[in-house]
Amino acid sequence: YRIEAAATLYKNGKVKHLIVSGDNRIAGYDEPTDMRDALVAAGVPDSCITLDYAGFRTLDSVVRCKYVFGQDSVVIISQKFHNERALFIAERYGITAIGFNAQDVPANYSWRTRLREYVARLAAVADLYLLHTLARWVERVWVDAKRLKPREVVAEFDTYLHDELDLVREAANAAQLRRNMADLQLILILEMVWDLCAHD
Repeated sequence: YRIEAAATLYKNGKVKHLIVSGDNRIAGYDEPTDMRDALVAAGVPDSCITLDYAGFRTLDSVVRCKYVFGQDSVVIISQKFHNERALFIAERYGITAIGFNAQDVPANYSWRTRLREYVARLAAVADLYLLHTLARWVERVWVDAKRLKPREVVAEFDTYLHDELDLVREAANAAQLRRNMADLQLILILEMVWDLCAHD
């Protein structure tokens, strides 16, 4: 239903470009490519679709939309139950987002989907708020907390997650690895095209 909704919005001029974000970490399981193929079959030009292969969770998809793909204003196309969580995450990261609710999943999938959604919502709240709150609470009640600095640990974790989204830094790391491994025949590391790399 999401694909139908996305294709309809595109054909009616409500969106100009689609980012399809999903999981691709297991061989034979490629959500972004499957979504792209379905959209093309529904009449959306391939040139108007960008694939995000690192959308492992809704949090990843929404945050990457801003920090990797440079979008501050988006339409999130999903079912209502999922859009509620995605909009919550978008607001936390300063993204102007509108949710377009596609037709709901069939009733026979509904209980599993809803159970998964409840767990995912708890995880989203933990990701966005509870870790910082918990770190402050631990500092107040645990004697060794001052030495272990839990707030700094959580802040560093948060920074680390955002650094992982910096593709220019990742490109620099890959370029350095290519230089380091230049004499080895066992590994091939592609050359970075720096004209296509930018922070903005």
